[in-house]
Amino acid sequence: MARLFGTDGVRGVANAELTCELAFKLGQAGAAVLASNVRRPTILVGRDTRISGEMLESALVAGICSVGARAVLLGVLPTPGIAYLTRFYEADAGVVISASHNTVEYNGIKFFDRSGCKLPDAIEDRIEDIIQGRTPLPELPTGVSVGRPIRQVNAQRQYIEFLKNTTSVRFDGLNVVLDCAHGASSSVAPRALRELGAQVEPCSMPALRAAIPAYYVLASAEASSNLSRYDGIKYGYRAAPLPDGEEDLTGLYARTRSEGFGREVKRRVLLGTFALCSGYYDAYYAKAQRARALIRASFDEALARFDALLGPTAPTAAFPLGERLDDPLQMYLGDIYTVSVNLAGLPGLSIPCGADAQGLPVGAQLIAAPFGEGTLLRIAAAYQAATGHHRRAPKEVG
Repeated sequence: MARLFGTDGVRGVANAELTCELAFKLGQAGAAVLASNVRRPTILVGRDTRISGEMLESALVAGICSVGARAVLLGVLPTPGIAYLTRFYEADAGVVISASHNTVEYNGIKFFDRSGCKLPDAIEDRIEDIIQGRTPLPELPTGVSVGRPIRQVNAQRQYIEFLKNTTSVRFDGLNVVLDCAHGASSSVAPRALRELGAQVEPCSMPALRAAIPAYYVLASAEASSNLSRYDGIKYGYRAAPLPDGEEDLTGLYARTRSEGFGREVKRRVLLGTFALCSGYYDAYYAKAQRARALIRASFDEALARFDALLGPTAPTAAFPLGERLDDPLQMYLGDIYTVSVNLAGLPGLSIPCGADAQGLPVGAQLIAAPFGEGTLLRIAAAYQAATGHHRRAPKEVG
């Protein structure tokens, strides 16, 4: 049986793979393992704005309470906020219901320990053993011993104060355009920036939802076209020749490309060739070009009002080297915030802006209008002069 926990907890299509029954079992098993030495443990629960969030929250909280734990409902908060508040409130554990950059039909459940850090594999295995029936649950409480949910109404305020205290920079006089896509940061981020002095204007760019599929159709089509010249005759690597008469020119082409191109290159050549076929050109390539035009128009409209746009560079901190090689979709989704800039033909710049609970660096992306590189460099230089994030390195690096 495949392992239940992945890189970012348990994920799947809500109500199909990630069911209410599974959420209930995760609540039971997670509370039993993470707070096994506490008589009345406290577990924080937060979520993002996905439509399935409240449904899964109800099931998860029921499971937590069924083993005698208190579930503190924080409401809608970004994942780092749950990690921070788990430490701030000195809770025994934290849980976030979110699937970050996955599309709306997905959701996920991720646990944090009392220090706000992701669980080690060994702890996740203990939770999974209970869910799979390999380890029995402790005896369940009854009557007044069962847990109960408590709603924490000040959670967003506490997290906003924490965010403000991480910087000494004021944003007075700065106009900021903010597109949170109605996500978990959509209520926290505008308030934090306003309280730091910025003038915040909402900006909706729904066309960016098409960025990932449009980019990978177009980029793969270009790869298919451009790499066709690498035949081993005029360009690039050539496979070792076979004895005379054992191979024709087509065979040499095929062997050269099979040996010379890696798995990802082959994947993109196949995808691009398919998208450019006469029967599929309009359905894929032409539609991706139309999406590209809409994305550029969205940026043009926003950048007509503002000098630059600020957003995340990636949806997660760095993951272990080679971890997602067998899951190309997750690799592609890691580019969700940067490929739209490439499609629109705009200058972008990524700068260090902090670190996650494990000390891994987090990047912020600045975007400007065409030929606005000077603006980006001035903003980045001013930010770097006021902060020390660019001098930090993960402990493993030194």
